[in-house]
Amino acid sequence: MFMVEYCKVEDDELREYCLQGFESLVRRCPKEISPHVPTIVRICLEYLCYDPNYNYDDEDEIMMDLDRGDTDGEEEYSDDDDMSWKVRRASAKCLEAVVATRHEMLTEFYRAISPALIARFKEREENVKVDIFHAYMALLRQTRPAMQAGGDGGDMVEGDESPLALLRSQVEPLVKALHRQLRDKGLRARQGCFTLLQELVVVLPGALADHVPMLVPCVQFSLSDKNSSSNMKIDTLAFLNCLLIHHNPVVFHAHIGNLIPPVISAVGDSFYKITSEALLVLQQLVKVIRPLDQESTFLFDPYVHDIYECTLVKLKAADIDQEVKERAIACMGQILCHLGDRLQVELRVCLPIFLDRLRNEITRLTTVKALTKVAGSPLRIDLSPILVDCIQVLASFLRKNQRALKLATLTLLDSLVKNYSMNLSADMISAVMKELPPLPSSRGI
Repeated sequence: MFMVEYCKVEDDELREYCLQGFESLVRRCPKEISPHVPTIVRICLEYLCYDPNYNYDDEDEIMMDLDRGDTDGEEEYSDDDDMSWKVRRASAKCLEAVVATRHEMLTEFYRAISPALIARFKEREENVKVDIFHAYMALLRQTRPAMQAGGDGGDMVEGDESPLALLRSQVEPLVKALHRQLRDKGLRARQGCFTLLQELVVVLPGALADHVPMLVPCVQFSLSDKNSSSNMKIDTLAFLNCLLIHHNPVVFHAHIGNLIPPVISAVGDSFYKITSEALLVLQQLVKVIRPLDQESTFLFDPYVHDIYECTLVKLKAADIDQEVKERAIACMGQILCHLGDRLQVELRVCLPIFLDRLRNEITRLTTVKALTKVAGSPLRIDLSPILVDCIQVLASFLRKNQRALKLATLTLLDSLVKNYSMNLSADMISAVMKELPPLPSSRGI
């Protein structure tokens, strides 16, 4: 290919155009370009490190780079002074295209491309760094379908040379490289780090268990820093939520005191998207501090009141975004499910709010699902303040022409009958039974 020869010419602009040409060919002519993919990868890896005007001296240079006051990567190096960053960026984008379109080479990518990308996380130009992150995320996303296919005898069955095994062996250097960037003042770089780590956790659940002590301060910083943008906080919360879901609760117990305060603060944020994401995280934290499916010696009592109060504020609010309203209902349901026995007095305040939300057409389905969690709790939460009225409302739902609502209502009623039969009167049961005969003929029930 003549473009390969042109890459050798000492002209950064020409090199950039050649690499962009490779990217287009990889994406648009996958069959025709196949014989040349190894050559393209070799050239991209070579120019991914092409930075003739800068000397990377590992830790010292990295820390000097992080300590610079300028956070605006776009203005840091002008085109007139240095064009090499465009070559590096084009290389990263081309590698992303190769990874995204050549699934059959996944194992080879983990041997050759993955270590090279990790080594370049130290990139000084923020725009290029973000594109390098995107290339690595493409690699992780390619691993997801392969991982799912592994059960059918695919190459993801973990041998020493499988993509999963190779990825697992690279987790430690990957996290260490990202940890340096998480202390960067550049917001885009930090956002990219959290998004990449989130992808990693989805592909390798539990992979960050040994690195939680290193990552928690970074989460704290991004949630508490006054200079953090709304998107930065949202991405940080999304990562934390994913981290909590895909790791054993015990991993976080030593860090709960550092995690709960910034999350509670985020629940009270004025921007509804931050509040909404924080309520999701709070649900997971409730499961972490008191898991009901395993033995735990963690002392969760000091956190119960603050978690309940911050959620109650959002549960009671009428003039808030619909998504926040629904997530506040779900979060309070999780709180009562896991911590309700420590909230005996508070139950008489929040349960009537659930009843109000149950009577509201917009929030009733979310409330039914939340009450199903509470009714199914092994703590046997006292539902007597609303049980009579709740049964009547639920019985009326069985007449509604909404399949999802009917199914959710039946699930809740089943749980109430199993766990609260002693509290159900003949009249309450009769109200439900009157609605049951027509159900078998209902479509989809």
